[in-house]
Amino acid sequence: MENETTIDLEQEIERKLDELEKQFPTSDPNSSLSREGRRYSLWTIADMEETPEAKVKAVREALMGEVAQVSMF
Repeated sequence: MENETTIDLEQEIERKLDELEKQFPTSDPNSSLSREGRRYSLWTIADMEETPEAKVKAVREALMGEVAQVSMF
């Protein structure tokens, strides 16, 4: 079950990264956050939650501002 949940979370993170890339391209000179930086932030956001379902939901609902804020720590 844990493996399945990890796969779901990884898929959700990749989906969210694609969504953020469409809205805020990393190729934009004003973008200070790489795809890897965004990925790290999304994993950090997920790690703040206890249940696997809450982790996926937190990633799904994360806003770019939150991702950027988390990257500062």
